[in-house]
Amino acid sequence: MYGLIGEKIWIDDERSAPDGYRWCRTYDQAIAIIEYFDGCENGIDEICFDHDLSGEKTGYDIAKYIVEKHISIGGYHVHSMNPVGRQNIIALMTHYGYNYMIPQYIQEREKNYGYNSKINF
Repeated sequence: MYGLIGEKIWIDDERSAPDGYRWCRTYDQAIAIIEYFDGCENGIDEICFDHDLSGEKTGYDIAKYIVEKHISIGGYHVHSMNPVGRQNIIALMTHYGYNYMIPQYIQEREKNYGYNSKINF
């Protein structure tokens, strides 16, 4: 949708972001970054969600914000270890037509190390 030059956003309070991703540790950080880059010419290419964040708000709350505000993104991935939270984010985003994708960092792991893309990273 936006190509390779759009912003890549990693939402996780504990796991550091892969190279090339902007790391958001909280709901408020993620919303601020999403709002900022949604207004930029190249937009948001990719968002990688964790569900359980420090604080009361979760990755699911961020996904609801994206859906409610009709924020355009190239695709998304959920790397959460919380299976219920993970499925809830995927169900919401898929229902509203957002593209689930295998991020570049996982594709590179598969190519270089033989990882299986179906494993939850």
